[in-house]
Amino acid sequence: MVRHVAFLRGINLGSRRRVPMERLRATLEEAGYKDVRTLLQSGNVILTSSAEPPTLERDLASTLRDAFGLEIAVVVRTRDDLADVIARDPFGDEADDPARYQVSFLSAEPARPRRGARAR
Repeated sequence: MVRHVAFLRGINLGSRRRVPMERLRATLEEAGYKDVRTLLQSGNVILTSSAEPPTLERDLASTLRDAFGLEIAVVVRTRDDLADVIARDPFGDEADDPARYQVSFLSAEPARPRRGARAR
C-alpha cells in the first residue's frame, strides 16, 4: 500500500461546487481507501491505496461523481513524487516563506509544439 496525495480541482471555491471534507473523508473510507485525511477545505486528500496514480485518478473521479454529482478533475501523486519535488526545489536555500510557494501538477504531459508553430 502506498501513500498518495489527491488534488481535487475546482471544489469549494466560494459557494459553488461545495464538497464538505467530513463527507469526503467518509465517502472515500466507504470506498475502501485507508488512512484518509484532508487539508482544511482545499480538496487535497491524503490516502493509502495499492492503485497506481492514473487508475486512482479515474476511480476517485468516479466515486466523487457518484457521491456528489459533480465532475471533479483529480490529479494524484505519490508521497515519493512529492518528496522528489521538494528535494529538487531550486529556491530551497533562498526562499524563506513556504506560504508563498507554488507548485503546479499537470494531469498529462503537454503536447509538443509543432515545428514552426507560433505562440498565440
